[in-house]
Amino acid sequence: MHRVVVRFLVPVALLALTAGCGGGDPEPEPTPIIASSTSTPTPTPSETAAAEEAPEEFIERFFEANQVLRDTGEAKPMLALTQKCNSCDSMADGVSAMYESGGAIEGEPWTVDSIRQRGDASRVQNFDVNVDIPPSRSRSSATAAWSKSPGGLATIDLQLRKSRGGGEWRVVTFTLVSE
Repeated sequence: MHRVVVRFLVPVALLALTAGCGGGDPEPEPTPIIASSTSTPTPTPSETAAAEEAPEEFIERFFEANQVLRDTGEAKPMLALTQKCNSCDSMADGVSAMYESGGAIEGEPWTVDSIRQRGDASRVQNFDVNVDIPPSRSRSSATAAWSKSPGGLATIDLQLRKSRGGGEWRVVTFTLVSE
């Protein structure tokens, strides 16, 4: 089974530098073309990337933001990728409250083993995400005893919705199906 820990996008830029070796006159500069004021604005790179992001890439990004929540208690990065996801809100509230009380979660990052789409490709899509969850420990406050979790394989049901007009994906349900 193919394991994906983190998908890194490595931009590669090729720069060809050429210099004239002869003694002739340099080539004349091209005349600039000025766009009319009625042209359509060019989308920013982040707008273009979000609109073209495959659901599987978004799921990887969501799990990276979920790891930030588990590592720091900071919910904003994960919640920015959700839309009316009650289970996501509950998870974020619980983990944030744990950290605010001096608690913590310690453990290695979850690893997405596989992503399988269920049903047809529409604006709302369902995925089974198989995740390897390493052993971890947590405590609800600074004075609480640590509790251990053995970890294991889990299947998470994610439902994604793409915003109208071909916008970004958002998680609308996050359900632990099996451990």
